[in-house]
Amino acid sequence: PGPYLGAFALGSVANALVAWRAAPRVEPGAPPRAIDLRAYLAEAFALGAAALARTAYFWIDALLVRELAGEAEAGGYNAGYRLFNLALLVATYAGASALPLFAAAREEQRAELARLGRALAGAGLVLALAVAALAEPMLVLAFGADYA
Repeated sequence: PGPYLGAFALGSVANALVAWRAAPRVEPGAPPRAIDLRAYLAEAFALGAAALARTAYFWIDALLVRELAGEAEAGGYNAGYRLFNLALLVATYAGASALPLFAAAREEQRAELARLGRALAGAGLVLALAVAALAEPMLVLAFGADYA
């Protein structure tokens, strides 16, 4: 769990830095904006429900693999899924943290946010290609030759 938690924390810090960099700057002395908590929770409900559904899907999926293929196969499946889930979490949180920025952006900021989105998509594509090319060596390194 140590590398997983470290990578999760690193992803959270990266998301916070991207959000901070892209966030509109508030003039000093501007009054804080009041938040309607009920409306905020209503808007956030869909993101939370999606995360819960994804988690439930994995647990049901893992139970099915264990029942159909056995404990050893389920262990291998779970190990691979954890790597996939880490990448999915980073992408999900990055996207979720950017939604308020896009919603509140003024017209002149939207072009900058779109440029940032294209740069992140390009970086994600390069990372995906690198992971695809190095998948087997990474699996051997992480889980041993029997897993890969």
